[in-house]
Amino acid sequence: MNVRNLMRVMFTWAALGALALTPALAQTPAPQIAISGQILDVQNGYLFFTTGDAFRLAQDAAVSGYHTSTLPPFAVGTYALADLDTASKIVVGVQLSTKPIKEGIAPDKVDHAYIVALSPPVANPDLVPKQGQYGHAAGYTGRDVLMTFRVEVPPNTPITSSVYIATDVSDWRADAIKLHRLDGLHFAVTARMPSGTIIHYRYTRGSWQTEERNKAGQEGNVRRFTVPEADTAQRDDTVTNWADLLPGSVVPQILSAPPTPGPIIKAP
Repeated sequence: MNVRNLMRVMFTWAALGALALTPALAQTPAPQIAISGQILDVQNGYLFFTTGDAFRLAQDAAVSGYHTSTLPPFAVGTYALADLDTASKIVVGVQLSTKPIKEGIAPDKVDHAYIVALSPPVANPDLVPKQGQYGHAAGYTGRDVLMTFRVEVPPNTPITSSVYIATDVSDWRADAIKLHRLDGLHFAVTARMPSGTIIHYRYTRGSWQTEERNKAGQEGNVRRFTVPEADTAQRDDTVTNWADLLPGSVVPQILSAPPTPGPIIKAP
């Protein structure tokens, strides 16, 4: 064999060796991004974080963490460390925790190329899961809170009057929630509500003719309150005036008459 043929054979074997190595190189796993944040919801194969950012979730994603065998693995408020495969742009694994996870980067810090859809800084309220009668806001667990509303009424409130709370949840019925009297000027009511409940309300004495008014004698803004993440909580309010007891107003002749439909009040 001459030198030229020998070189040709060596070149051929070298080429075959390179081809044999190619599949092994192609099987190198793609890098992953660790995303750490609080879960808002999982819907239709997408993982939503409370930042409003969504990522595709593999159907066979490996899920590990607390209570995954007895409770829904993606409970609202759960903290998660999601492994995002950069090649497929899909979350392939999720670790869950009841406490914030220090590892990984925040969902809103991930390259936009991997996010399904960008949302405003405040999570889309349409994606907030509902619980019970009221529902709860993003970032809350929805746990039961023993909530007390306590109000101080003006000194000219008739001693025979009852005090009520009208809310957006009760379609603004003027006598929806009755409070019990604590003393001559204070009333209160206690109920269980999910943490994160956002309630809009006004105080009345049973009808919209006897609703609360501000210092200027005007209706003023609708009251707004969010139930905190706690075992018990109390909201203290003060009613300055009543609509029917303002200077120059006329007190209804029959206080026990059925309440008339209230005006349409739009919560802010």
